Amino acid sequence: MSINAIGSFKTELLEGLSNVMAQAVITLLGYIDE
Repeated sequence: MSINAIGSFKTELLEGLSNVMAQAVITLLGYIDE
């Protein structure tokens, strides 16, 4: 594996985690709001 591949993989992983965290926060806020 080249360093570039590892770098892009980490970036995609971080973006995926950010999306999951955002969804979780939105869901929690939705529950609290009700």
